[in-house]
Amino acid sequence: MRKLIVISVFAACGFGVVGTAVANYFFPGKVIIGTGIGGGGGTTTGGTTGSTLGQDASKMGDEKPCTVDPIACECFTGMPVWEACLKSGADLQCLTPKTKYDAIEQEGDVIVGDKTMTIGGLVCAGKSDGTAYVNLP
Repeated sequence: MRKLIVISVFAACGFGVVGTAVANYFFPGKVIIGTGIGGGGGTTTGGTTGSTLGQDASKMGDEKPCTVDPIACECFTGMPVWEACLKSGADLQCLTPKTKYDAIEQEGDVIVGDKTMTIGGLVCAGKSDGTAYVNLP
């Protein structure tokens, strides 16, 4: 009987550790996309991307300004941020994968980006369960 109790205790402890590891693998962090946001008490007010100030009308094409409220998404390891936001049911409003960002503030390595500096170039790294703030221009 004592042997069964000891095995049960080890199994329960193992399940607790495995459960935490599984939770961190599937939900390793959170991404917040918006304008004028960031860690350390930054504001989370809406803003405009794709500003047309000082641009020649012929160079603007069909791009129109896009007002964005902060968007919160769960991050899934190895998944592009765009797809992770869609999977987590976030309202991406008028953003596209080609939407540019100008800065990322994050607690640990929540996401990694490529040289394009677009939302479509961001991938969930799965190395931190912190929060990444993607600031739009």
